[in-house]
Amino acid sequence: IINGIAALPLEVISQKMRDILIGTNEESYVLRKSDRMIIIIPSENKYILNGAENTCEFTVVGEKTYAPYSFFNTVMAYDMSLKEFYYIGKQ
Repeated sequence: IINGIAALPLEVISQKMRDILIGTNEESYVLRKSDRMIIIIPSENKYILNGAENTCEFTVVGEKTYAPYSFFNTVMAYDMSLKEFYYIGKQ
């Protein structure tokens, strides 16, 4: 939980879903999927999905960028109901 919102590490979840996330939290990330291209800019709390700019509350902690749980379901099109996704720890 970060700022009262369930959040998960972007790098870890994309890796678990076997997607390739290119970039860094200091600049931007790019994720290309068959039906979408997502550019994520954590420092500006925004992302660009297929050319359309939107906002999202990203939080950077150390080397990891955290995104709200809903971001993975709606923007990244992951099925977040999978039982393999769980997060244990403090944040």
